[in-house]
Amino acid sequence: MKRATFVRVVMASILLGIVAGCATTGGGERAVPVIPAGKGVLVLEAGGIGELNSSVFDQETGKRVGQFYGLETYLEPGRYRVEVETDFTYPDLRRVVLDEIAIVEGQEKHVRVPVGRFMISVMQQSVAGGSQKVQLPFRVYDYGRKTVFLDRGMTSTRTKHFIVPVGTYKVELTPRVFSESGSHMEHIIKPIEVRFGSVYPLMLYLGEASKAQPSQQGE
Repeated sequence: MKRATFVRVVMASILLGIVAGCATTGGGERAVPVIPAGKGVLVLEAGGIGELNSSVFDQETGKRVGQFYGLETYLEPGRYRVEVETDFTYPDLRRVVLDEIAIVEGQEKHVRVPVGRFMISVMQQSVAGGSQKVQLPFRVYDYGRKTVFLDRGMTSTRTKHFIVPVGTYKVELTPRVFSESGSHMEHIIKPIEVRFGSVYPLMLYLGEASKAQPSQQGE
């Protein structure tokens, strides 16, 4: 009888351990890091973007104290400026600047980064029929098309996301379209709306049978 009771107690302990482990790590939740003595943790919240390239500067002196690729880094207590790189080439938008970030020893500091993503896919209709994804150069402008924000973008035959500050922009492509009657240049300008926490997909179809059309926004 005592042996049966002991077995039941052991099994109950194992079950409780499993449940506790699931509660700690289940559901895709982020594991709480062990913070080293004398450090705090900076956590960048990027709306689903898995990794960012960032530099950290002392807020008072302006001296760069570190650089990291990811979303978290340990820092000594103090006030910092963080510059997060984007895919834009325009000097003022190549980095998103986060000022006055206060790091406290033994604590996490969560900071939201105002960036989002877009992707451009181009389907080219062939003369023989059918279509396939093609690579084409493109530019990104401000909405009024006065300033070039990304000078030499390139579409991809695979999934490729561009990380940029949230906002509304214009994309310009000038592909050469081939048909049975010859070829001609098309001038395509489409708006893209980049939001935090989502990917703006722009799908273009080239060819006689279909005009260039953007896809609907989605995840």
